[in-house]
Amino acid sequence: MKGERWMAVSGVEVKAGSLVRVVGKEGPILRVEPLKEEKGG
Repeated sequence: MKGERWMAVSGVEVKAGSLVRVVGKEGPILRVEPLKEEKGG
């Protein structure tokens, strides 16, 4: 998000450096879920 650092929580394990989708915001904390890689070209 514009190069800023945020605190984030997820209901599933997310490895550091993984791409995530922001699904909500609770004050200064983002709720995220991992992006699923799309196969194909």
